[in-house]
Amino acid sequence: MLNKYAALEYGDKSTYANMKMALGDYNATLIRTVNGKMITLNHDTHTPHPRGNFRIQGTSGVYSRDKNNNRIYIEGRSPESHQWEPADKYLEEFEPALVKNYHAPKRVGEIQGHGEQMSETPQKWTRLITALRENLQPDWDTYDSVTSSAISPVSEASVADGSKPKDFPDFTKGKWKERTPMYSEIK
Repeated sequence: MLNKYAALEYGDKSTYANMKMALGDYNATLIRTVNGKMITLNHDTHTPHPRGNFRIQGTSGVYSRDKNNNRIYIEGRSPESHQWEPADKYLEEFEPALVKNYHAPKRVGEIQGHGEQMSETPQKWTRLITALRENLQPDWDTYDSVTSSAISPVSEASVADGSKPKDFPDFTKGKWKERTPMYSEIK
């Protein structure tokens, strides 16, 4: 898609339309945790598709959200086997108080990016600014930041080595095992 986009923007003969791109259009990273959980992380920023979709799947169910639709399937609870149902009643039941009680401040202009336009400030932005103003620990620390930043280079190293598994660095040197949750009491 990058070459196609460059051809559309700069012409078929442009350098960018004809250069070999090292980055693919799509990457799926499989992350196995120390406790044996598997996370599939999809990275797709170039192909044409609607933005703003989110999906989380576990052993007994799956939740899917996009701009117009929140749906869920929970094995043993959903009324129809292998059929989506509206997620509203489950969100009411399971939504954390932190999310339920968040009333986003309105913004003067829209926030734009990645195909979305919002008129409300995202909760994570509000919580970060509030923590900094009140001299509280934000919801993440340096270890969280470097850990999330390491996903790309570890994935790239795996792809460059024929998609072989790569060990993930432990920046905490094992201290994650006894670390207490960091969520501050920001309302």
